[in-house]
Amino acid sequence: MINNISAQEAYKAIQDGAILVDVRESNEVADIWVDMPNVLKIPYSTISTRWQELPDNPIILCCAVGLASEKAAIFLQEKGLQNVSVIENGLIAWKLLNYPMKTAEQARCKC
Repeated sequence: MINNISAQEAYKAIQDGAILVDVRESNEVADIWVDMPNVLKIPYSTISTRWQELPDNPIILCCAVGLASEKAAIFLQEKGLQNVSVIENGLIAWKLLNYPMKTAEQARCKC
């Protein structure tokens, strides 16, 4: 069973040490991403070969709307990881709450 959590719950959990894993593909993540510590970028297309890179912390998965992260959660649970959650409605929910995000333009800016 997939543990769906709200963006608010995810934000608090990341502050408390959970790892946010962004499973969007490279072309999706190139323009905007979550700007917080404890964020890993492991595209869904590589999760089957990179899942062992995940630390022993609680894992929160996100993607654009939640579909790829749900598939990734199922895969990780099948591999025996138990402390895995998915942000309901993905980064759409995150952005609606104005949680920290960074654009590629902001990353290039030396303001």
